[in-house]
Amino acid sequence: MTEKSVADFWTHLACNGYSEFVRQCRKEEEKMQLNDWGVFELVKSFARQLFPDNFKEQTIFTVFTMNQLGYRARIGRTDGQLICLIPCHSNLYSVPFIKSDKGIPYYIFNLSPQILREDALYTYDMDFPNATAYIDMNIYFPMRFAYKPIGDVFTAKLCGEKFSIPANQCLIGFYENYPFVDLEVYANAIPEERWARTVDSALIPIIKGKTEYESVALLLSFLHKSFSYAYDDDQFGKEKYFFCEENFYYSSNDCEDRSVLFSYLVRHLVGLDVILLDYPEHIATAVHFNDPTIPGDYYTYKGKKYIVCDPTYIGADIGETMPMYKNVKANVIELRK
Repeated sequence: MTEKSVADFWTHLACNGYSEFVRQCRKEEEKMQLNDWGVFELVKSFARQLFPDNFKEQTIFTVFTMNQLGYRARIGRTDGQLICLIPCHSNLYSVPFIKSDKGIPYYIFNLSPQILREDALYTYDMDFPNATAYIDMNIYFPMRFAYKPIGDVFTAKLCGEKFSIPANQCLIGFYENYPFVDLEVYANAIPEERWARTVDSALIPIIKGKTEYESVALLLSFLHKSFSYAYDDDQFGKEKYFFCEENFYYSSNDCEDRSVLFSYLVRHLVGLDVILLDYPEHIATAVHFNDPTIPGDYYTYKGKKYIVCDPTYIGADIGETMPMYKNVKANVIELRK
């Protein structure tokens, strides 16, 4: 594992018609509407199939291909292994990183199952020409994975109507390997189309003809009554945020997960703006109604009045804050419309 052997393998890749493979990667990316992290997972999947059990070659191939796709990526060497070094626009938590001479954090991704020890890390301080993109963890379009429904289907009842919402095993598997990122990434993610259509068909008839207030109240009641609560440490042994679809797969959720789902439902089904309220060790939401006379606890943000709606405060009405946070100022997390 010398610089020369890595350079020789890189040169071999560059001399063997890689452009057609890169074109096919782009075609697959467009077909599946993958975000940047999905592209990285796609390239790693190709690398595993081309170089099974050879993690050094997988690493060089992955970095080479990411560079050809226009992403910044570098090869690192540590603890007898080669690793991928990739910068991201978002903060990644529980992922180690180093900083380049320019102060850019490069996150460390080890394709080998071997655990890295605390050791010196070697890399180079140069970027591949025209490879300027950082990985963006946001999901701006609904990704199109193969559909494989999971056996246990989520069921709930609202206003006497019973409905079922299945989860897609392929999508859940993708989310399982998603790095832990800032909460707004989860809340702003565009859900899978099939899942969204199922939710629409279940909930739109129930809120049809209702006022904004009545619709939001029904959705708040749905969040209060349809899910069991569990701390992430108890359920996963670590902190984990859910994308919307994951709430209908796992047996329980917590305040962050419910706020992500509730904020999506209100924005999507009722068309109202929502912000997240970040309290110490708690997340809630607040909704901007077109009727300014709606009473209750509220936040003013960018000149708009947002009424507190807490999906975790079981039985609470619109405008009610948990007593322990009544006099606590929350940080506001702005969401896209």
